Amino acid sequence: MTFKLNAFSLALLLAGLATIYMSALILKRLGWTVRWFGILMLALAVWVLGYGAELASTTLEQMLFLIKVEYIGIALIPVIWMIFIIKFTGKEKWLHNKLLYLLFTPPLFTIILVWTNKWHHFHYTATKVDNSGPFPLLDITPGPWYYIFTGYFYMMLAWGIYLMLIRFRKADPIYQKQYKTILLSALVPWGINVMYLMDIRPLGHVDLTPYAFIITGFIISIGLLHFKLFDIIPIAREKVIEVMEEGVLVLDAFKRIIYMNAEMEHISARQSAVIIGEKIQALFPGHHPLQELVAQHVNGAVEITIPDEPENRYYEVKISPFFEKSVIYTGAILLFQDITDQKTAGLKLKQQAEELLALNQVKDKIFSVISHDMRTPLGNLWEILRLMDEEILTEEEFKSFIPLLHTNIGYTYDLLENLLHWSKSQLKGDIMRQTVFDLHTVAEKNNLFFETKAHKKGIQLLNEIPEQTKVFADAEMIHSSIRNLVTNAIKFCNNGDTIILSATTAPDFTTVCIQDTGVGIPPENLDKLMNQASFTTRGTENEQGTGLGFILCKDFIEKNGGRIWIESEVGQGSRFYFTLRTAPTTIYLPGGIANHPDNN
Repeated sequence: MTFKLNAFSLALLLAGLATIYMSALILKRLGWTVRWFGILMLALAVWVLGYGAELASTTLEQMLFLIKVEYIGIALIPVIWMIFIIKFTGKEKWLHNKLLYLLFTPPLFTIILVWTNKWHHFHYTATKVDNSGPFPLLDITPGPWYYIFTGYFYMMLAWGIYLMLIRFRKADPIYQKQYKTILLSALVPWGINVMYLMDIRPLGHVDLTPYAFIITGFIISIGLLHFKLFDIIPIAREKVIEVMEEGVLVLDAFKRIIYMNAEMEHISARQSAVIIGEKIQALFPGHHPLQELVAQHVNGAVEITIPDEPENRYYEVKISPFFEKSVIYTGAILLFQDITDQKTAGLKLKQQAEELLALNQVKDKIFSVISHDMRTPLGNLWEILRLMDEEILTEEEFKSFIPLLHTNIGYTYDLLENLLHWSKSQLKGDIMRQTVFDLHTVAEKNNLFFETKAHKKGIQLLNEIPEQTKVFADAEMIHSSIRNLVTNAIKFCNNGDTIILSATTAPDFTTVCIQDTGVGIPPENLDKLMNQASFTTRGTENEQGTGLGFILCKDFIEKNGGRIWIESEVGQGSRFYFTLRTAPTTIYLPGGIANHPDNN
């Protein structure tokens, strides 16, 4: 290539280099919204440098090659301009794939047509060199696509200026000098280019549009150096908001999402490109208190829970609506602050307080039982023994007290055993020793233990639990539970009544039933039992209870993974049910796998 520099080409080449320098400055120092302006200036530099080289060329072939290079910048200027304006005016939600395809298709098609023009002449119908001036100039005859692309170029420029004018009217004073600078920068080259297209050409075929960008560069330079243009570009949105630890969500007047920062994307696990334009219900479908507060258009705060692994996350959402002219609601900004640590600590403190309260209640119950139920029979025993020791009672009189002493000591023994089991369990001192055992054998041992007592009251005890009914639980706890339930059944049965122990086995759980034909339980006492209230009722022969039996049973059954419930009708008897896990055919033990221990 050969070039013959002149004043016009030299001015453009210098301006192009200055534009590249300014573009590099913007791309290096400023945020992504402003970097699109840097890319715009880079496209302008391609045009300016290419046209400067064209003006220094002397052959048609070289001029046509350089105009192809120029069009790489010329064709991309309108689309880069629009992306910059859309981002600068806060309309990012528009930048979806369909719009980007629509914006980029005409420029790319134009570049292809310019580079292949010699085969179809659709962009330029004719080209030649005009040597009538002080230096050779390219003389072109526009084709159909030239006018189509020019219309597209001006439509993009006009659309951008329109968006800027709208934002200029609503902008805070601190931002208005930015909008003025950008508008002036856009209008200068546009006006020069309009003159060129209207054939108002003081220098003939020389296009003054690239020279106009020298003025644009000058204006931008003043903006950067004097006004520090873009230092206060909605940096609150692009810099400060993006690095905030809190999630930021901006809604329009119709509760549609128009902006969310990176932290908000993390909180919601949704990308802004996907959710922008959707209503807040799409982002938080089940959080009705949040949606209701947003709909009220008032300042406020609400707590929400967002499911997450390994645990839920808790957020305090502060809502600040904003109004135009103080009366027209235009949207709201929502600030999401993670309070999971505080919430978890609060829940832990609450749980510890509840546990401490429960332990205090256990302590109070233990001391209450000791001071009343155990003190009275032991006091009676001590008094009788004192009288006997002081020979106030005769041997015959002492023997008459033996049935009473037997009853009191038996009651005290039962009470002490239940009390020790229950208090140990409640104070977290009980160790679970779950094994596979035969429920029929446990029931048989209990029936033998109660045989004398049942025979004395004329009660029949039947064990209908099938042999080899294997369950997986703590055998001692289940033995204690059955013993308490059978004791209770005997207590409320009369002569001629029957107590039946039965069980139904299923793959997962075995259901045990202790049924009696006794006096039954009044509904109000049923409620007390299921609510674990400690109380006692005298039996059919004035037997005294401990008040802890059913509480102990419920606690033991639930610790073994089962549940317990009661069915009873006054005068018809009662049925106590509880479930235990059915023993698997293979169980896992520390150190390996063992077969079902039928032979244990």
